[in-house]
Amino acid sequence: MSMSKTILVVDDEEDVRELLAHYLRRAGHDVVGAKSGQEGLSFLRLQSFDCVITDIAMPDTSGQDLIKAIKAGNKVPPKIIVLSAYSDMLEEDPCIKSADKLVSKPVDLKSFVKDVNKFLGVV
Repeated sequence: MSMSKTILVVDDEEDVRELLAHYLRRAGHDVVGAKSGQEGLSFLRLQSFDCVITDIAMPDTSGQDLIKAIKAGNKVPPKIIVLSAYSDMLEEDPCIKSADKLVSKPVDLKSFVKDVNKFLGVV
């Protein structure tokens, strides 16, 4: 099993997106950052990813819409991690439940990367 995974980080907050990408790259992953759900969908059409980390509240395409598109468009969808400041309110959302993991913002970046590695089977 490869230790490096291909990860798409979708978040409209540039500093959050860049910090996550930076820490995941330092852990050895190939990371693509998307500033919107639409941009994330464009990247998903161009290449395959092992994991998608997405925010929910975004201006053009919500995280829920992104999750639905990923699930509909892939026989074997990438793992989906939802990252949200509103995780308490989202726990019962059926779309969010269809994701593989829900993580509350703010995150401790070092432990988040460890969790992602464990979740993706990279230890």
